Amino acid sequence: MAPRHLGFPVDGPTDAGLCARRDGTLGRSVRGECARAALLARSVQDQAYVLAYIDGFMVLGFAVIGALLLMLLLRSPPAQPRPLQHARGIKA
Repeated sequence: MAPRHLGFPVDGPTDAGLCARRDGTLGRSVRGECARAALLARSVQDQAYVLAYIDGFMVLGFAVIGALLLMLLLRSPPAQPRPLQHARGIKA
């Protein structure tokens, strides 16, 4: 069973299942309230998903901006590269 706060579906007694059990014991007057509460909960969950996607794009955007700023610190390559034998320390 996955935790609910990670966005995975919950196995076992959910809010809808608890409402169905309560409706059977308390009568029809509670059914409408339970349906409205389930609709509100679904709407809030959908909005939370949208906000999570927005947060992900913001993190990605800041990472790209940070990478671009770090590119400014890079040095340009030398105009004439050293010969290969001198780079390895081998004398001819």
